[in-house]
Amino acid sequence: SPPMNLLHGRVAADGAGFVTEGGDALLRLPQGGGQASAARRIMGVRPEHLRLVAEGGQATLEVELVEALGAELLVHARCGTQAMVLRCGANVAVASGQRIGVDFDAADIHWFDVESGRRI
Repeated sequence: SPPMNLLHGRVAADGAGFVTEGGDALLRLPQGGGQASAARRIMGVRPEHLRLVAEGGQATLEVELVEALGAELLVHARCGTQAMVLRCGANVAVASGQRIGVDFDAADIHWFDVESGRRI
């Protein structure tokens, strides 16, 4: 199983979004998924908790590589400059160079302190 996706960035002041380091990508956070603070954070989401959506989504990623592993695919993509991996069924049609939308639930977000690396 691939490791958790760890994105470095900052929670938006209103808690509704997460801006990746460098300000190159914005992820819309699900209701109850954010934190009130605009402090720097590491946002973790497991590959199996990211859902591919037809249009839009909470984040837009660019696919770099698709690994076929029998009954599932590992989709390696970029969220701005940061790498992410999605785990999905082998029946999903996705190709390198494609832009895809992903969604995730608030309960599946793990927040970490940038300095200590500890879960918040």
